[in-house]
Amino acid sequence: FSPVTTEAAAQIPNSDFETWSELLHVYTPYLSSSINYYWHRPYGNSLETKIWDNNGMKSMPSSDTGWSDPNVKCFPCAGRSTDRAQGNYSALIFTVNVGWNNTMSSAVGTTHVGELFIGSADGNGNISKGSVSFASRPSALKIHYKYAPYNSEMFSATVTLYNGTTPIASGGFSDGASASSWTSRTIPLAYSDQSLKATHIHVSFKPTTSDSPGVKTNARIEYNGKTESGLFGSQLRLDDLQLI
Repeated sequence: FSPVTTEAAAQIPNSDFETWSELLHVYTPYLSSSINYYWHRPYGNSLETKIWDNNGMKSMPSSDTGWSDPNVKCFPCAGRSTDRAQGNYSALIFTVNVGWNNTMSSAVGTTHVGELFIGSADGNGNISKGSVSFASRPSALKIHYKYAPYNSEMFSATVTLYNGTTPIASGGFSDGASASSWTSRTIPLAYSDQSLKATHIHVSFKPTTSDSPGVKTNARIEYNGKTESGLFGSQLRLDDLQLI
């Protein structure tokens, strides 16, 4: 790759994933009491921190006919974890199967894949990918991660720098392998046009590249410091992202 260092070094805000918003989602099973789910998005109250987002709402219906084992009917596919490389939190994305006919031993619903990205998601978890203003031209993005895949699944990462709407550099991989302890990896950026300055950057991560991701029955996941049971597949934690 070709490093370009003509501007002052810069970082993407909240790439240590220490700033979060806690949101309430109310799930109301048919003929049963409502259940409160607290889930998390990687930004604070100020506009300056609203850079990163996730699609956690994608797997959280508001109501359904199922009432037993609510975590297999409704559960966010993204949020935060207290298992971290530094600080207090890391970002957590994973696959989860939810559906009214699910049980802890039977995943017959819909499998949703979490995603962490620069951009925004609507109230249903539908992603509107975007970019953030960024005037530096780094040579690489260094990430820290832990990854517990379902079987031999792998995770992916993409980074793109733009001049306006024109891509000028990119990097990424789709072969992220299992890592039971915090591991670092550097993503080199290849510049297609070194004469153009950067104006924006986009980054995204997915916990699986599979077209048919799997989940385990009676699975466990640590979500915001609490162990939860459900129908979970590949789990990716990310922390301390650094542009270099």
